[in-house]
Amino acid sequence: MQKIDFKLSLIISNILLVVSLILVLVLNNNRIYSLYWIIIPVIMLILILLMKKYDKRGLNIDKDKSNSIIRNYNDITAVASTFYFLIYLMIMFYEVFNEEIKHNSYLIICFFILTLLYEFTLVVSINNAKKETIKLLNK
Repeated sequence: MQKIDFKLSLIISNILLVVSLILVLVLNNNRIYSLYWIIIPVIMLILILLMKKYDKRGLNIDKDKSNSIIRNYNDITAVASTFYFLIYLMIMFYEVFNEEIKHNSYLIICFFILTLLYEFTLVVSINNAKKETIKLLNK
């Protein structure tokens, strides 16, 4: 079985997201809008798999400090993921009643910014947990 590099796939999907955002803003085509809203769940899936990969590799050196590092990481990622997914689901639910909501340029730009903030939060959380674990290993 071949291992998947989630960071590379996240970079590729983010490039696709930026390209689709530019195309959405330049062109008024339903397929481009659909492409943008399809890339978002792909990014969600990649980020969840990246979080799962780090959870598997988490180190338990001692019971006190390792558990606090893991708990801090889990709390931040759970809260960020919950709010991000709820906002996405609210947009999709509202789209049932108003089909034009997914074609709103302001919503697309705001959700793009929200996606970048969500990714940044997860990446920073993973890096902080790794740094704290390395500090704990060095003691």
